Amino acid sequence: MIFLGLDTEQASDRMERFLTKLVDAEAHAGTPQFNALMAEAYALYEQLSDEEQLWFDEQAEEIGRPTMN
Repeated sequence: MIFLGLDTEQASDRMERFLTKLVDAEAHAGTPQFNALMAEAYALYEQLSDEEQLWFDEQAEEIGRPTMN
């Protein structure tokens, strides 16, 4: 899967789990599961290294998406 220009094959396991959960949450937007999935995604985001969090936030800002912070 490619997410924000990052091939998940090259991503850390933590980053891959986070991005997968984020995509799952986005797929459930507008449903009762969305908030729970976003909470899980945020918990995974918190486990990322500072560099990974910074990379994600910069990529999200670049395409006009909200950051996790």
